[in-house]
Amino acid sequence: LCGKTLGVIGLGRIGSRVATRCQAFGMTVIAYDPYIAEEAADRIHVRLVGDLDELVQAVDIVTVHTPLTDETKGMIGGKEIARMKNGVRLINCARGGIMDEAALFDGLAGGKIAGLGIDVYSVEPPKEDLIRRLFARDEVVATPHLGANTIEAQRDVAVQVVQQVIEALRGENFRNVVNLPFPDGVDYRSLAPYMSLAEKIGSLLMQVIRGRIIRVEVEFRGEEVESYEKPLTIALLKGLLTPILSEDVNYVNAPRLADERGIQVTHPRHPAAEGYSNVILCRAVSTKENRLVGGALFLGQQPRIVLLDDYRIDALPSGPALLLSNRDIPGVIGKVGTLLGERGINIAEWKMGRSAPGGSAVSYINIDTPASEEILRELRALSPILDVRQVIL
Repeated sequence: LCGKTLGVIGLGRIGSRVATRCQAFGMTVIAYDPYIAEEAADRIHVRLVGDLDELVQAVDIVTVHTPLTDETKGMIGGKEIARMKNGVRLINCARGGIMDEAALFDGLAGGKIAGLGIDVYSVEPPKEDLIRRLFARDEVVATPHLGANTIEAQRDVAVQVVQQVIEALRGENFRNVVNLPFPDGVDYRSLAPYMSLAEKIGSLLMQVIRGRIIRVEVEFRGEEVESYEKPLTIALLKGLLTPILSEDVNYVNAPRLADERGIQVTHPRHPAAEGYSNVILCRAVSTKENRLVGGALFLGQQPRIVLLDDYRIDALPSGPALLLSNRDIPGVIGKVGTLLGERGINIAEWKMGRSAPGGSAVSYINIDTPASEEILRELRALSPILDVRQVIL
């Protein structure tokens, strides 16, 4: 197998796994599937071709992994086999009828096809003389439509189902969930840190913005986050809506709930953010103002808020925090720190960003316990302070 080229027709759940396993043998894999995005093929290092004719001419082995439809019925016939390399090998473990059995027999008899592996038939159980003649050829390996009907496969499937249900109930992983927006073949563990970051960005925005949100502009800068655009957008909407709704907000209903509340979602495109390989940006536009929050993962796991409106910052989005806007003059940190200390509020971390010396500034102050409304009023009364918001993440 090493050095040969495999052509996969149908790059869905099964086809993508076949492609991955064959790459381990040193094979080059190309695929034809008009319903798969090029980004999905790129993630598993498979070259996606635009038409079937290009695939059949380039490969040494053809394997089919599509359903039987009007579109796929007889898609490998005499014309396609004639364009293949001499000595090609074909495998059909998908559905009978996708490969024309008469054309397969002719290809074998004429020496064009060197080998055929077949598990499915146009008529099952196979009764036609043509199929029986296929069975008689030495180049053919035929199995009785086994699918997953072996003792080992049935046992393993049962164990996998139990394991996946347990993982989902624990919130650890959501493999093979049919109504969640996770890309096929992506391990939730690799996606989870970005999902958490997106939720925190949405929650932060909802807690600081004034007025009713009418639009969110969600932007992903960087190859990795761009490939997760749909699930990360939904995670951000979940974070956005959770602070204001009494009903449970989840990855399934978040888009519907946002639509019901008239929140429009757009995806503007700009160059990559300087200094960060993958960053999530969201601008929320309300009836009164618009606010911008940007987040990134440090070392691939640690979520950080890196942008608040026009200010660069490096803040931890966790627990209670105070967001201060103030004039950039001496004494602000002393006044705020003293007041919080006198009121029994311990500061865990204090991050600042400013426009220019003497201009405006923002502070993101992580605190160990939430501040009361009275303390927030006292902070707002300090002369350099322009605005104070408390968020719980």
